[in-house]
Amino acid sequence: MILPYSEEILNTSNTKLAAALMTFGLSLTKQNPIFCALEYQYKDLKRGAYRRNGKDYPGKDPNPPERISFNFVRNDTAAAIAKAFESHDSQDKFEAFISGELNLPAEAVAKLRDLHSAALAQACREVQEAREYLLDVIKPSMPREAKWGVIRRSETSYALFPLAASKETVAKLIRKLDDDDRRDRNGQ
Repeated sequence: MILPYSEEILNTSNTKLAAALMTFGLSLTKQNPIFCALEYQYKDLKRGAYRRNGKDYPGKDPNPPERISFNFVRNDTAAAIAKAFESHDSQDKFEAFISGELNLPAEAVAKLRDLHSAALAQACREVQEAREYLLDVIKPSMPREAKWGVIRRSETSYALFPLAASKETVAKLIRKLDDDDRRDRNGQ
């Protein structure tokens, strides 16, 4: 069975989660492992200005925020790893398990805690190394022509285009956002 693209990948812009996924052995997709976009706000383009440090400047923001997301090959454990990454009670569950449910002697519980701490320390180092790799190697190596532009009107209404697109193409996409804006103001 071939899954839809969105079910074959796990996408995140959280570099900490991306590093954790790499530490657990998930690999970036072979095609389009990262997606990099410069994000412009539609309202700023319409007013012809951008704000920086509390001041308005004319024209499009010359340094919009750059958003990078990572595409991982999804496997059976990917969702569980992502859920565990967001958890705040894993250590409490571990302590409850080794202290109560296992019924081990005190020395064995102490040894298990030591081994668990060592594994966590190693995992922290591996996650930091993976994050450094993601930030230091992948991001700067991407040429501007391979990046995308996003003009965001809202969470669900935006224009996405390659930065290498012609001005005509970008103008056409902005006109579509203008049409959406007019429809919303007219209540349609």
